Amino acid sequence: MVNNLQSVKLRIAAYLFKYAYPVYKVLYYNFKQDKDAFNLKFIKGILKPGDIAVDVGANIGFYTQYLAKCVGATGKVWAFEPDAINFKHLTNAVKNWPQVICKNQAVAAQNGNLILYASGLLNIDHRTYQPASFTHSYSVNKIALDHELSNCTVRLIKMDIQGFEMDALQGMKNLLMQPDVILISELWPYGLNEAGSSAIAMFEFLKNLGFGIYTENKGKLHPITGKEVMEIKIDFMVDTNIIAARNIPPEFL
Repeated sequence: MVNNLQSVKLRIAAYLFKYAYPVYKVLYYNFKQDKDAFNLKFIKGILKPGDIAVDVGANIGFYTQYLAKCVGATGKVWAFEPDAINFKHLTNAVKNWPQVICKNQAVAAQNGNLILYASGLLNIDHRTYQPASFTHSYSVNKIALDHELSNCTVRLIKMDIQGFEMDALQGMKNLLMQPDVILISELWPYGLNEAGSSAIAMFEFLKNLGFGIYTENKGKLHPITGKEVMEIKIDFMVDTNIIAARNIPPEFL
């Protein structure tokens, strides 16, 4: 769980987000550029001008902006963010990027509505399932990607939705059957368990669709096994990123 130092850092981040957002944004973007350096390098190597990319759990727009740069003016980025405050920051961040389509929706197995539970820790930890603690909750629209993007050929999907990934995957099966699509996703066993699923269920779902599942180590991608997935500690502070692809460019292996 969260230790004392981590708790202090989260409280500082939450304060900055609420009362000094420009400072928070600079610090957060710098943090993400360092923490997700390999993901960013991989995305840049995969996406080409004119491609279509999807940002599931777009938050305040860090990945959305990066994806938009990679696909260029002739491409398209669909960005989904259910939280109202995050969505306001997201739309402000990409207001000069006409290739970005922002949707104030959660991505799920089917269309409809669900309850969003707002985190008291930080804006990146809102949940679309009921956690042990939350500050307030409200109804938001949910959408299945197979419905929303039924006429799109998608090259890349980035997903980070705090454990709700399995529900979202159920609603994008058709997109995931496209031969060249690549998924970059957080794998957070704790959150997946809280949402009623598991890391191994997510792993097996993707494997059954014909994907290889990879994690990064020392700047290269390596296949991960089901046994290794089951050995990931189920802890609030423990997560990893996975890349699901049927073909990986050799320079990343």
